[in-house]
Amino acid sequence: MIDTEYRHSLKRRLSILFSPIRLTLFLGSVVWLIVLNVIYISNSGNPSWAGPASAFPILVWVTVMLITDSNHRRSGN
Repeated sequence: MIDTEYRHSLKRRLSILFSPIRLTLFLGSVVWLIVLNVIYISNSGNPSWAGPASAFPILVWVTVMLITDSNHRRSGN
């Protein structure tokens, strides 16, 4: 018998954490990171806000993933 509980099934966990909308948001965050870093580096560190702003979507995405994972683990789905 295959255990499909969230805690024990890597396949189920990945299917939830990387659902199509979340995968799209992740890829968009990576593109945002690359574009702003190219702008930041090519302009010798200007605009100064581009460096920290490039990492913000990734940090938000990771935070949402951790919250989702915690909620699923707690509910035991």
